[in-house]
Amino acid sequence: GETSMHTYDEQGVYYVSLKVSDGETDSLPSIVTVYVGVEQGASMPPMPFELMEGWNLISLPLQPQNTSVDYAFSSIQGKYEAIWTYDTTAGEWLRYIVNGPVSLNSLNEVKSGVGYWIKMSQPGMLIAQGGQPEVAIMLAVGWNLVGFNSQKARPVEECMASIAGCY
Repeated sequence: GETSMHTYDEQGVYYVSLKVSDGETDSLPSIVTVYVGVEQGASMPPMPFELMEGWNLISLPLQPQNTSVDYAFSSIQGKYEAIWTYDTTAGEWLRYIVNGPVSLNSLNEVKSGVGYWIKMSQPGMLIAQGGQPEVAIMLAVGWNLVGFNSQKARPVEECMASIAGCY
């Protein structure tokens, strides 16, 4: 019988978490995506990321339309040496080594919500481009290297609400 309402002042994509309580027990949070003035799956404005020389841990907040490594990281072409990520499904590290043997490059597809280690040979500006990412990120038992798909900073407790008590 209770209702709740919230008004957003700016257009964008918001992740709304709702937890219900009877005063004794809280439910697990239910998270939905709210599109305010933005079509679901629409292209979003590019987002710049300043990368330092050396290793950088990043996650793309937008889903690239073309998921090839060369396309997704074209804005830093010639400035990075390697990209690594961990595939929890296969239980192995995937890598893309610039100028390395093609047979060693096992990273073929770039997705939002995945954590990537990028080794920069010089500082550069990565420009993330694409559409809204998927909301759900599948997790495996054990360690997972993921990124939070949001264009705004959020408290850790809010980001981890859907898996509270499971980590």
